[in-house]
Amino acid sequence: MRKLPSTGALLLALLAGCADLTPTASKTPHNGTLVTLPEDKGFVEVAKQADPDKEGQVQVVIYFLGPNRQAMGSPPTAARLKLGGKSTPPVDLGAGPDGSLITPPLPDVGEVTGTLTATIEGKEVSVPIAIR
Repeated sequence: MRKLPSTGALLLALLAGCADLTPTASKTPHNGTLVTLPEDKGFVEVAKQADPDKEGQVQVVIYFLGPNRQAMGSPPTAARLKLGGKSTPPVDLGAGPDGSLITPPLPDVGEVTGTLTATIEGKEVSVPIAIR
């Protein structure tokens, strides 16, 4: 009578043969955080940078990427960011380098959280963001 391998041994053999179990960091084009856009439109990459002209201030930089994680063919030219609490008014983003959109200087309070709203292919899209 032939003996069958245990389920654990079979699973281990499958994993070892089919997958690289080494953890890898997800790279983004601008070292930011990726947020998936709805309806497979691509991604928003959110990065935070120190404001070179104002100590203790940061700017949030937004890049719109297609499904291939490359620059979106027709990225939005305007967006707004609703930060934190309900009483905080939205911040309009202006044109930044490399087709990005950027906030005016903001106080550096650590993590920046909020909702980004932009029009993509004629449709308003809102996504939650968070970046340290």
